[in-house]
Amino acid sequence: MDDRVKELYSILAGLPRCNFETPKRALPSDGIYFFFERGEEVTIEGKTVDRVVRVGTHREDARFPKRISQHYGNKNSFGGNKNGSVFRKHLGGALLRRQDPADPRITEWIVQGRSSYPEVEDAVSRELRSNFVFAWIAVPTKQARLSLEGGLIALVAQHPAGLPLEYSAPQLAGAHQTRAGSDREVGRCVERGQAVNVTGLLVVIPCGQGKIWDRYPGAGPTLARDAYTGPPFRVNRDFAERFAARWVILSAKYGFIDSDFIIPEPYNLTFKKKDPALVTVATLRRQIVTLGLAAFPDVVALGGKEYQKAAREAFAGTEAKLHFPFAGLRMGDAMGATKEAIAKGDPFFRGQY
Repeated sequence: MDDRVKELYSILAGLPRCNFETPKRALPSDGIYFFFERGEEVTIEGKTVDRVVRVGTHREDARFPKRISQHYGNKNSFGGNKNGSVFRKHLGGALLRRQDPADPRITEWIVQGRSSYPEVEDAVSRELRSNFVFAWIAVPTKQARLSLEGGLIALVAQHPAGLPLEYSAPQLAGAHQTRAGSDREVGRCVERGQAVNVTGLLVVIPCGQGKIWDRYPGAGPTLARDAYTGPPFRVNRDFAERFAARWVILSAKYGFIDSDFIIPEPYNLTFKKKDPALVTVATLRRQIVTLGLAAFPDVVALGGKEYQKAAREAFAGTEAKLHFPFAGLRMGDAMGATKEAIAKGDPFFRGQY
């Protein structure tokens, strides 16, 4: 295990735990938070500690208490707004899928900016207040907050402290077999973004060479969905947003990342070139378990042959069926076919290609 992970958990173990009843005056005006779920623990060097299920911060200065309240919901009711909290959005999606994987509300709920449902917001607030606590560290400046947040997320994603204690060896071989419907499964969905019994497609799109820092060198840490700016990435992102029940980006540096993962700084890595800094297959396979990606029976992977190879190696040993609808096409044709598939409303439509 990475020594930095051990040090992080050692620090967190010594911090007090707060919850939705913690007074605002007891919180810093600016900082980073670490959420933990009741019953989620890992063992590090023989000690059982709370497992981090969410790392986050805020962009505007002096908004830390407000950000925490956005996650927990309205103070005097169980209302909330998933469009103001990706944390709430992921948890709500998990709760809906646990109750009914075919619930028609899921499609609207999981899209940022789309309709919210009062009854789901109520359930999310109750779940958070009953089972989630947080710790914090004060970080006064925006640049330091965003940079540290991005680094911590990358560290935990690439070097997870371990899986929840009740995972057994057979479950590691097929994460989709984890007992769906358990109360504790919901919390893991916050970190991984999905419940284990899912419907629909997982779409994996490649990262891109063009990045926001090419044009705006001072952009600072940026959400993954906005960090990659090249035309191929934008087309692939449109495809993912059109067809996916969930979609992730396959980054040559960070591995499988969600669209709200923060890229802390510029980098230049690609699976097309051998480099010791490339994410390893072992890390990709570990992420598939910790992010719950093997729970999807069908995975559509976009990108060239190098990214297809990485996806095959990563999902080897799972029961997920991989699809490469635009395999064999040159980049220009692949972009054209992707656009046609979007227009036709069929993720496997190749048209003239």
